[in-house]
Amino acid sequence: MLANSIQELAAYAKQNPGKLSWGTPGVGTYSHLICEAFKAQAGVDILHVPYRGTGESMPDFLAGVVHIQSDPVTLPHVVAGKAKLPAVLGHERRPDFPNVPLLNEIYRALDFRVWFGIFAPPGTPQSIVAAMSYAMNKVAGDPDLRQTLFAIAMAPNPGTPEALATLLRDDYQKYGAYIRQFNISAQ
Repeated sequence: MLANSIQELAAYAKQNPGKLSWGTPGVGTYSHLICEAFKAQAGVDILHVPYRGTGESMPDFLAGVVHIQSDPVTLPHVVAGKAKLPAVLGHERRPDFPNVPLLNEIYRALDFRVWFGIFAPPGTPQSIVAAMSYAMNKVAGDPDLRQTLFAIAMAPNPGTPEALATLLRDDYQKYGAYIRQFNISAQ
């Protein structure tokens, strides 16, 4: 990447409209939404290059074919010195990169957080849901799991089924608005 910070990236993109490209694992993916939201917030023209997955986009990013990548699997390449980390997503800075800001510290509206959830079919007895939640929260506290996830730019986030339902509903509204704003459709 040509910049050491998000501010430098935005400035470079403004001075060189259309010359930067952002590789994503495909149209409508989380990375694509980040790309479009960043372009809108920063007021820049960056070419979105959709691939058929991160496995295809990463080699092109590392070779300089595309200039920007926003995927957790990029982190090992940052650690190896093959990529720069101008910002991180989430709600807290990474302790291994304490001077790297959160993206939403620079652009408040870019409050992205990648998450995964465990779901059960409708009508699953509450006792089973509670037992699953308890077991998942217990596993989330395992130090080995935390370290493994941390190495790939993730972190366990224990919670309740109700909190997950709220997150799902909020993200559905938030990302639905982005999809409509940027006129993104399945291909």
